[in-house]
Amino acid sequence: MPAAFMPRPTESSLSVNWLEYLAVSGRQAEIDELRRVFIEEKRYQLRPSGCFALLNVGETTDYVAAESLDSRRLRFVHEPVEEESCHDPSHSGIHGYAHEDLVIAQLIVDTVTETHPGL
Repeated sequence: MPAAFMPRPTESSLSVNWLEYLAVSGRQAEIDELRRVFIEEKRYQLRPSGCFALLNVGETTDYVAAESLDSRRLRFVHEPVEEESCHDPSHSGIHGYAHEDLVIAQLIVDTVTETHPGL
C-alpha cells in the first residue's frame, strides 16, 4: 500500500531500517533482529497484520528517478537512534519527498523485493 511509504505530515523523511546495520548475517537473522528491536526497544509498534517490506536502495533510487515526472532523487540516510530508552543502530530515513507525494510512494511500492510478517 502506498500509504505505508508516505512520511508523516510532521516529518521530513520516511522512517525505515537499514538491515545491513544490524550486523548479523543472513536475511532471516536480519528480520529476527529487526523484530527484536521493534519489540524490545519499544520505540515502534508492530501490528499482527503488519509486515516488513524490503527495498534495494540503488534500485529504488534509480527507479523513482526514472519514473517520476520530475526525475526525483531520493536519498537513503543512515540515522541510528541512540537514546536512553532505545538503541536502534539500523534506523534510517528516506529523504526527498513529502507526505502528499502519493505518486512517489507508489513508485517505492513498485520496488519492494520481499515482504516478511511483522510478528
